[in-house]
Amino acid sequence: KGQLLGATMVGSHATEQIGQYVMAMNSGMKVTDFAKVLQPYPTYAGAPKQIAIELMLEQALESKLASKAFDTIRLLRHR
Repeated sequence: KGQLLGATMVGSHATEQIGQYVMAMNSGMKVTDFAKVLQPYPTYAGAPKQIAIELMLEQALESKLASKAFDTIRLLRHR
């Protein structure tokens, strides 16, 4: 649960972003691990991290672990 299973990109900056998803899937990263990867910001390549953070938030709200997730997200956003 929480593992990245695939990614599809369409657009002028797709090649800039897809490599991060391939790396995450090949290494068996979970969404929570992927969200912790340091990336330059703001860039098109930083979008996958933001997506992972949003997925973590959604999962936390669904599983009533919001307090821990909010702390993690707060720390990740301030790196």
